[in-house]
Amino acid sequence: MAVDRQWMLDQLRNSLRLLAAPGSSALASLPEDRLRPEELVQAFDDAREVLLSDHGPGLPEKQRQCLLDLDDAIVAMSSSDPERWTGAAVRRDPIWEDVRLRAHQTLEAFGWSA
Repeated sequence: MAVDRQWMLDQLRNSLRLLAAPGSSALASLPEDRLRPEELVQAFDDAREVLLSDHGPGLPEKQRQCLLDLDDAIVAMSSSDPERWTGAAVRRDPIWEDVRLRAHQTLEAFGWSA
């Protein structure tokens, strides 16, 4: 069953805005009792996966490629140091800066503001 395209785009836009936000702002947007760095990534991953599986062929190549590039950066981070999944890392680790940059690029590819 396909998910409503506009709803999924809204979910994607919201997740990208969180990933693009400064670390402290992104973390503050999530409840304290959650695994906040993981939550930031999971929201994007869920939206990306459904959008690509249900609507991928209709996406312009630049949008699709930005989604894949951001996902690649997250996957690379996931297979590295577990210390990158802390609040301090989200705020200061250069790899999270790369994720923020790629999230900004993806927002721009879709014509959305951060």
